[in-house]
Amino acid sequence: MNEIILVNNSGEVLASSREVAEKFGKRHTHVLDIIKGFSEELSTTEFSVLFKESFYVALNGKKNIEYLMNRDGFSLIAMGFTGRKALAWKIKYIKAFNMMEEKLKSSNYLSEKEKLKLQLFSKDALEVATAHNKLVEIEVEEATRPLLITIEEQKPLVDFANHVTETSDTVDVGEFAKLVKNENIDIGRNRLFEWLRKNKYLMDNNIPYQQYIERKWFEVIETVKQTAYGSKIFTKTLITGKGQVALVEKLRKEYEVIV
Repeated sequence: MNEIILVNNSGEVLASSREVAEKFGKRHTHVLDIIKGFSEELSTTEFSVLFKESFYVALNGKKNIEYLMNRDGFSLIAMGFTGRKALAWKIKYIKAFNMMEEKLKSSNYLSEKEKLKLQLFSKDALEVATAHNKLVEIEVEEATRPLLITIEEQKPLVDFANHVTETSDTVDVGEFAKLVKNENIDIGRNRLFEWLRKNKYLMDNNIPYQQYIERKWFEVIETVKQTAYGSKIFTKTLITGKGQVALVEKLRKEYEVIV
């Protein structure tokens, strides 16, 4: 079998240690010993760039180890193979690497990132530097994208929190109902009371449960009013700024408000 088989691993061209052993007339165990020798000489990071551990299933069904190597890894191994036959296979492998890398560079199915990775193997120093800088930009953009998405998702709550801070510290349930209506949550005062009781924020008498008072979501104040039967003490539930932000988040989820 004279053809050279290379593997396209997400835009990186790799050769199999088994194939290399066969083409150069070596035992696979001999090639594996050479690779293991490099693992002792190189750092873990340097070795992992050149060689990637893989496995294949032999005819007897046994799972055996092999290594996939890039152009530089192949060059290190082939450096020690001498003779006219070995030289001929070195040239064939170099041509095969060049052809596949050029093919992949111009291929439409590769992503920009994969094409840039291939350019890192170019002999043109300017092309390598340009590809490296562009890859850094892409890596930074990919790393920061989740954070930007999170910030964008949280922006409505942040805006509401800022609004609460700027307007007042505490509001009663009726005032809070007006606030949430501005947040596209269509719920009036009475239904809001029902929702607060249903979700166990308020007791049946509209007084907050102690745990939410301790969380500083609610405050309870007492007022004295004059009635026909004399002075009477009334209690009133107020929602703090912290409670308003927390409850708006809960209401948005339940009412599936898209912001």
